[in-house]
Amino acid sequence: MALETYNANDIVYTVSPEPELPIGLKPQAVIRGRLLDEMTNQPSAGKIYIDSPYAGISPRVGSGGLVGFAAIPVRAFPELKNAPVSVPVNLLADGYLPLFRNVPVLQDMNFPESFSGGDMGDMLLHRLPTVISGRVLLNTGTAATAIPGAVITLTGVWRSLPPASMVVPPAPPDLVSLNPGIYVDRSAAGSQVQGLKFLGTPGSDKTLLNDAMAAQPQLVLSDRHLIAPNDILAIDTVDAERTEFVAIKTITGASTDDLPAQVTLASPLRASHRQGATVHKIQFQNVGPVIALGDDAIAGDVCIFVNGVANLTSAPFVSITQGVMPAEYHSASYFQTTSDAQGFFRLPPISRVAQCGLRCHDGVHTDLDVLHCPNYETEVSRIDFAYH
Repeated sequence: MALETYNANDIVYTVSPEPELPIGLKPQAVIRGRLLDEMTNQPSAGKIYIDSPYAGISPRVGSGGLVGFAAIPVRAFPELKNAPVSVPVNLLADGYLPLFRNVPVLQDMNFPESFSGGDMGDMLLHRLPTVISGRVLLNTGTAATAIPGAVITLTGVWRSLPPASMVVPPAPPDLVSLNPGIYVDRSAAGSQVQGLKFLGTPGSDKTLLNDAMAAQPQLVLSDRHLIAPNDILAIDTVDAERTEFVAIKTITGASTDDLPAQVTLASPLRASHRQGATVHKIQFQNVGPVIALGDDAIAGDVCIFVNGVANLTSAPFVSITQGVMPAEYHSASYFQTTSDAQGFFRLPPISRVAQCGLRCHDGVHTDLDVLHCPNYETEVSRIDFAYH
């Protein structure tokens, strides 16, 4: 580059400027995005974590929910001129479900003279669930008496808090609580939900020979008698809170069915299961018509929105299918319950709802209708109904 002359304070300087570096050789943000609460459309107030197994990039977290990775592109993506790159990214914010993204960095024939980083855009965070629970009482003025047998029902939902100055009608309470949560991200487009119940009796019991950890796709079973690929296994059946229903993808084992075998599952496990847990084959039959998933869901969501929850006819289980993706199976709970002998009630886990309408009906007094904002900061969101 040509020499340049500068005069400062009567001193003449001759400078040989460094050539301008191509953009691909400069340190910069190579992947960026923003995390927002889906109910408030505001950044998360808690800590945010971001990482990736991809080598050569450094995580960054900024104010306003901004996240990304910094790098010198030519070092992080040396082959970008010849092929695109996909960067796996894990994101976690306190109080929310984790997110996983595969972020594309597009091939650039002029790299490193030009470079465009990966853009994750605005990513909506889903709150960890809470449980609406409380008690139904009769307040006589001198004492509070428990009311058993009162029916508590979810009557409507608001996905975001309505403005205080406006009357916003609720959406119908077309949601189902699942156990376990969703296995993989599901888009509403093309996803179908089918109510299910057990068909016949379960197969013979088998046991886990090794611990099986969450996200693991294999099980080591005591035998492979009367099971085959595409059969559905009920895993950890003694503990209903931990039971999973997952289809078999492949089975490998010894020459006879009564010896241990390794089963590869169609979906990785959502929960961990201890050695000795009971496993057996089950069959489902359909209950009611197939309905559409009403909103996108991400892995871990315990609440799904559907187009007409009444069509499930309170089926105890549901399946979710979408294209060629593996079907997944869940225990299903619905948002109606009855107070016990001491007046206590408990609805199933709820999430993704900013405000809901609740009705208490005891058959004697006028129904109580209240609005409740679930407190996602705690595992239990308490509300009591008191008749006078």
